[in-house]
Amino acid sequence: MFPDPTFCVYVATAVVAAFGSMLFLWWLGKNHFHGSSVFVYVMILLMGETLRSVVDSYGRWLSLYQHQGFIELSGGWLWTARLLVLLIALIAIVSHMTYRIIKGPEINRRRRGDDGRI
Repeated sequence: MFPDPTFCVYVATAVVAAFGSMLFLWWLGKNHFHGSSVFVYVMILLMGETLRSVVDSYGRWLSLYQHQGFIELSGGWLWTARLLVLLIALIAIVSHMTYRIIKGPEINRRRRGDDGRI
């Protein structure tokens, strides 16, 4: 009962993303939980990818060996919830970058202490 390549890719993605998120969390703890917002967003993105890959791996296994279980999983709350963490991280990243683009010149002027005129 050797799993198919798609299942192996899902599991490998889950393992790498879990290791990456724990590495980011360890580094953040080592720095006394002081990190840039982008650093935190990437960590949340990796955690979301871990959750999604674990659920996708389970779903793939069910689709191969227990079709009724896969139908129940894909119709349940977990199938939708697997993407919520990724969606939250993506919204945070896009919102933050949009804010920085819109308010960037104003933020830079405040940092310089001038009004931006030459």
